Amino acid sequence: MKNLIKITAVSSLLVIVCLLISACGGDTERAARNEGDVRIAVTDSSNNSPLAGVTVQVREDAGTGTLTNLGTTDADGHLTYTGTADHVYYFTLSKTGYTTQTDIASPTLLWSDTGEINVILNKL
Repeated sequence: MKNLIKITAVSSLLVIVCLLISACGGDTERAARNEGDVRIAVTDSSNNSPLAGVTVQVREDAGTGTLTNLGTTDADGHLTYTGTADHVYYFTLSKTGYTTQTDIASPTLLWSDTGEINVILNKL
């Protein structure tokens, strides 16, 4: 009887450990790589629709800091940037026919969560 109780306890512990590992999923890999994401959503101020084709420049410092990445929003007006966790990045967003938004600071990137930035561009 004692052996059955021990086996049941060990089996329960193994199930709990497996559940905890699967709950962490890819986060443990992201933590090891020290990466975090920020998701940028851009909309048109005149109709609140997603704005595709917006050029997004990423810099580590505000102003004229070194350009670290360049991307474009997708059809849904989104762009996700992956960078070093525990770091703040600065974004410049531009599109022909719209005002340019400069030095938009990201939230501090965390490996455990995706930061969000919502930007509204005005037509010229």
